[in-house]
Amino acid sequence: MGSHLVHSVRNGIRGPEITYSLSDDGLSWRGDGAAQLVPFAEITELTLSLYPADIADEEEIHGQLVIKTATGESLTVRSHHCKSLGSYENRAASYAPFVRALCQGVAAANPKARFTTGSGLMRLLWLILLVVTGAGSALLMIVLLAGEATRGLFLMSAVCLGAAALSWNMLRANQRQEFDGSDPPTALLEL
Repeated sequence: MGSHLVHSVRNGIRGPEITYSLSDDGLSWRGDGAAQLVPFAEITELTLSLYPADIADEEEIHGQLVIKTATGESLTVRSHHCKSLGSYENRAASYAPFVRALCQGVAAANPKARFTTGSGLMRLLWLILLVVTGAGSALLMIVLLAGEATRGLFLMSAVCLGAAALSWNMLRANQRQEFDGSDPPTALLEL
């Protein structure tokens, strides 16, 4: 690694800010308690995914890295710092190089480590939202075509169609795929 890379973020409003750092041989982190360290060789899986911070603003996409260790521990590192409820600070400038270097360090130290993209749970949630909004859009269109058009129905149709489009885009963005740890996908890092 040479130099130490650092990324500091609070994942949610209830947790502490955690500072993650990389050294030549591992990943360390410190929140409220004592610092902890896991060697790169003991990291078994890294999963990169994307999610929108605000359902109304599909431009505001956040990145997330889930790290699994040989002891079964799981860590989540996000690209955006939670300042307060609904308020985020973009820390992608430190997230991208940090995650890239972490993937490369793990790939070099543990050839059996898995590197994947996407989130099964997020895909399930987006699929459910797509089905619900798609069905809602179809029902609203039937009502509108039957001549029961009101301003509220037009607005609800637009919201349903927008949510369906967002769901489709997020389903595509969170496909489960493996990637080469020495070359993580730029599209999931540079937000």
